[in-house]
Amino acid sequence: MSPSLSIPLLAASPLAVLLLASVVRPIVARPRRTHVDRLLLAILATKTLASLAWLVVSRPDAPVTLRVARLDLFGVESALGVAFRFDRVSLVVSATVGAVAWAVYRYSLRYLDGEARLGRFLGWLGFTIASVESLVLAGNLVQLAASWMMVSTGLHFLLVH
Repeated sequence: MSPSLSIPLLAASPLAVLLLASVVRPIVARPRRTHVDRLLLAILATKTLASLAWLVVSRPDAPVTLRVARLDLFGVESALGVAFRFDRVSLVVSATVGAVAWAVYRYSLRYLDGEARLGRFLGWLGFTIASVESLVLAGNLVQLAASWMMVSTGLHFLLVH
């Protein structure tokens, strides 16, 4: 996998997981497994493999920052916005987070199969996974702080579920 293909895949995966799990899964609030769950598992597995492949193939010596959105204040470009930073440490941690998230999501699907609030739980689990991914790959301090608060919120709602 070429680095030019894997960087957007890595950057878009936390947002895709957040969108699918936090929004779509509670709407499809069935107590059984759905196609959305299979798609989420495939996204997590692909993201993990893409992180490892990019780390092995390209061996990034210098960090790469991908800016997704910028915020201009009064015509002056600021450091605020959404940016993902890729270096060796963040790729290894991202791959680890993806592998653990895949295992936890799969275990939760089996363990909570038939539970009435499965959709809500999986929505908050997906939100927490996406928040951790954004935390690991945060490209600026504001995004790091926002991701940290999102992880805290997601864990809170998982614990009180």
